[in-house]
Amino acid sequence: MVWWSLALLALVELLARAGSVADLQGRKAWWMVLGIALGLGAMTKFSIAFLMMGVTAAIFLSPLRQDLRTRWPWLAALAVALLALPGIAGQIAWDWPFLTQMTSLRHSQLDRVTSGAFLVAQPLMLGPAALLMLMGAWSLLAGSLSHRFRPAAFAAVAVLIVLLALHGKDYYFAPMHPLLIAAGAVALVHWSERRGWRWPVPATVAFLLLGGALLLPLGAPILPRDELARYAARTGVTQAVTTNYGTVLPLPQDFADMIGWEELAAAVAGAYRSLPEADQSQAAIVGGNYGRAGALALYARRQGMPYPISRHGDFYNWGLPDHPIDILIIAGGTVEELQPICVTVTEVARVANPWGVEEEQDVPINVCRGLVRPLPTLWRELGPVWG
Repeated sequence: MVWWSLALLALVELLARAGSVADLQGRKAWWMVLGIALGLGAMTKFSIAFLMMGVTAAIFLSPLRQDLRTRWPWLAALAVALLALPGIAGQIAWDWPFLTQMTSLRHSQLDRVTSGAFLVAQPLMLGPAALLMLMGAWSLLAGSLSHRFRPAAFAAVAVLIVLLALHGKDYYFAPMHPLLIAAGAVALVHWSERRGWRWPVPATVAFLLLGGALLLPLGAPILPRDELARYAARTGVTQAVTTNYGTVLPLPQDFADMIGWEELAAAVAGAYRSLPEADQSQAAIVGGNYGRAGALALYARRQGMPYPISRHGDFYNWGLPDHPIDILIIAGGTVEELQPICVTVTEVARVANPWGVEEEQDVPINVCRGLVRPLPTLWRELGPVWG
């Protein structure tokens, strides 16, 4: 959100100064801000590529294309390339895990996203600010801001089309919201001033504050879980409690994913401490997915157990213990799934979490003894899990 917003601010500043050779001096700095923002975005998350497409469209569809005859856009592109290089080098070194993950997401989550649901979700995500977003979109395309800043709307439309074509998740478009909200705020002020009215601006601010206060419990953990569940049910905003897989929970998924971490870690630590001391020295803690691995990592030191390993996503590349391992304590999986890699598998506990997402509501804790092959060999053979 930060880098997209900074890049879009630079684009708007460039458009405000476009078409004037005399103002090239002012544009130089903003070209570099644009390049640095896009480069930092590439270091943070590769979805910045969507914005790069939109910004490229805006440049070619505006007087800014004349600047391509100067060195500044190309220096900005060089800044993007240099800042993106470490991330791209890592992708090459690890055989493009980003593309592997996106392929997994397309088959598990993205295929469920329809164009209608994507578009409807945009105003739902913003709540009362949706009015300003829609006003801003119209103002940039055909209203008071269109004469100079319409190419910024072209950038937003280009990003929207790409995300719709790729079945992107609805929140992938959220970093474009600040541009549209800002444009809506400016358009509101212009509209009020032309009519000599003072009340629309304070009325809008009051509406935003009131609406934001009403929806705040759905976006910030300020209520206990049972009260939040009742509040979410009373609002009737099912979008707020719908998961990536289309199921409806009592709580928003962001909150549901945060609940039960300490209980899970305590159960795994209990299984670890129940081992004889000699066995503890050759035991490793395994998180069945990155959420469980993250929970175990957070509480590992407090619970007196080793830092976890996991095959899920980037956790796979974080390495293994540097001493021989013959026992795995695994959060997740079934005895049947684990039998091919262990001589014996015993389920020692189950962690119930009715407030969590579906796959975290009943997590077995298994102790796997006697690995059929050394752990590094098994790790290479099994490979990472994505999605």
